Amino acid sequence: MLEFRRSFNCCKSFGCSNLGRVNSPDYTHDSYHLGFRALHCQRCGSYPPWVDDASVSQLLSQLLNQHFQPRVNTCPNCAPRLLIDQNPDFQHYGRTGAGNPRVRCKSCHKVYTLGRWTVNEHMPAILLALASATPPLQTMQQLEIAPKIYYQLLNRLAQGLRSWSREQELKLKQRPVQRLLSESQVLKFCGNRGLWTLASADADSGYILLHSHNASHQPMSVEGVYQSKPDSRLAQFDELSILQALRQRYDQTMQRSHFEELNLGELQSLRCGYLAKPALLAYAHFQALRVFSDSHQHIHHYLEQESCIRGAALMGCAERIHTKLAEVFYIIRHQQGETAIPPEGHNVGWWNDRWYPDEFGAYCPITSRHHYTHPFKLAAARACEDFFSYVRQQVPTQLKSLAPLESLFEVARCLFNYCHSDNLGQSPAMRAGLVSECLTPEQLLNTVAAALAGEEAGSKKGD
Repeated sequence: MLEFRRSFNCCKSFGCSNLGRVNSPDYTHDSYHLGFRALHCQRCGSYPPWVDDASVSQLLSQLLNQHFQPRVNTCPNCAPRLLIDQNPDFQHYGRTGAGNPRVRCKSCHKVYTLGRWTVNEHMPAILLALASATPPLQTMQQLEIAPKIYYQLLNRLAQGLRSWSREQELKLKQRPVQRLLSESQVLKFCGNRGLWTLASADADSGYILLHSHNASHQPMSVEGVYQSKPDSRLAQFDELSILQALRQRYDQTMQRSHFEELNLGELQSLRCGYLAKPALLAYAHFQALRVFSDSHQHIHHYLEQESCIRGAALMGCAERIHTKLAEVFYIIRHQQGETAIPPEGHNVGWWNDRWYPDEFGAYCPITSRHHYTHPFKLAAARACEDFFSYVRQQVPTQLKSLAPLESLFEVARCLFNYCHSDNLGQSPAMRAGLVSECLTPEQLLNTVAAALAGEEAGSKKGD
């Protein structure tokens, strides 16, 4: 069974034997030498900022419940999570008075009635409206349904799409090498409301695997809550040469009180939500991403150039880094990468990070800083950026409550993966080898309904 890291207060310096190691005798805890609470690693001299482990655990639990909910037609007592837990076997146990099949779980012996995921008469129209970015209120008026019914059907759509798509993603876990791309963006709504989102894609196909945000449904601790401060996000500096842009981005990082302090400006949570510090969400996100990466022999992880994300990504594969089974890189997209940076690379920034040119811009090895041969061809360098653009079109800016957001995000993720095509007519799911054609929203819904009905038919067959 997959076990997630519980503590993130450790050294995060590549090359140090304490990388990812908790409770080393080399540590001095609660150091304020740099003006903020940190852990001091005496072996390498680093001062990683203190991480509120309890807040990360809270966010991770929310992510797992959100993205890996139990399968349709599974034991409600065991509640095996998609892609994480093994689905327990069951045996037929008669029928209800209405004729619905009952089964008995062979693991916990609970008797339960098989549920049914069916397509309501309004669900095709709702999915098509979401795919065409029609505002929810307009869809409710056209279908003459109340908001409560609309959001119930939206949640049901998301449940079916999630259950089916996660089963498809099992095929991706069979590859010997997993290449991942992770980037972030702020999604804003009316009245200074918004959240920080983090997406991870299969870097070969552009298929979006995980999309999370820093809004919690439960109150955050004082250490974990986001406090609105002047925006410290790194600018792209597209008008500058790539080397100038990199230097400016490093200078902006150095201006923070500490490197993981990513501030988003004056940002308030949606109703029924509580904003967490971005760095805490990053730690939870990269732990949840292990659901996809831990089954692979080797991992290449490509990150946007952001210190808030860097430490979290290293903690997501620290054990594999020690055994040379994982590599982590920064990337930056820029039109001048191949012409402005020499093939042998160029050192930039206070850490002398060595950047190498590539057709999409440049990359910097975080885990192997010297004499690194070209490690990859990043086929889907714009995957996260394209997905964020798609989400901005799909999710209404008039949204005021956090409640329907997870459903909207999941529907958008599946529509992007299976129905959004590139200039060659291929969807991310096609490039990943999960489907043979780019699906229409109607085809996607019919495929999901048929697959989930097949699950029920399979259980009836065992009668």
